[in-house]
Amino acid sequence: MKNYFRRSCLLLALLSFIGACSSSDETPIDQSQNDIPQLKVQLVSNYANIVSASYEDSLQKAIQTAELDDFIDSLPQGLETIVSERGSSLSGGQKQRIMLARALALNPRILLLDDFTARVDTKTEERIIANLSKNYPNLTLVSVTQKIASVQNYDKIILLMEGELVASGTHESLLQSSPEYVQIYNSQKSTNHYE
Repeated sequence: MKNYFRRSCLLLALLSFIGACSSSDETPIDQSQNDIPQLKVQLVSNYANIVSASYEDSLQKAIQTAELDDFIDSLPQGLETIVSERGSSLSGGQKQRIMLARALALNPRILLLDDFTARVDTKTEERIIANLSKNYPNLTLVSVTQKIASVQNYDKIILLMEGELVASGTHESLLQSSPEYVQIYNSQKSTNHYE
């Protein structure tokens, strides 16, 4: 639980920073007179409430990206099915995928992901990551996770241990330069064979 709070604090701090981010003339965005587009940032948390929502145009793409098609088809009333309070009748993986689809349906430009595939199996995670790349090619993803597979195709990976920066770079460069990264990667790769 301690690691969850550290990860969540990191994302919340980043979200606060983005909100207070400055324009080129160092004026806060919310006070700037320039034509700066509003940043569209969405946070997908590992622990989230399920709230009924519908988004017209982008909903189907978001559902497909989050690998929810079959699940929604199995519900008695499809998207109109009412789930129990806080989604207690849903599995952890279903909740995470629903939260991801809801965030994607808003067409954010930046998506903050808090261990967003922690409760889905490896094959589903691989499909979701491939879907994100294919369906949202211009989306900036910022992920806080313990799973290297979730981020190994990212442009930049930052490895933190005990709150300290240990290494940063691409997956390939970290495999060459960071013994800590290699150890974590090999450990996770060997446990994935049992899933």
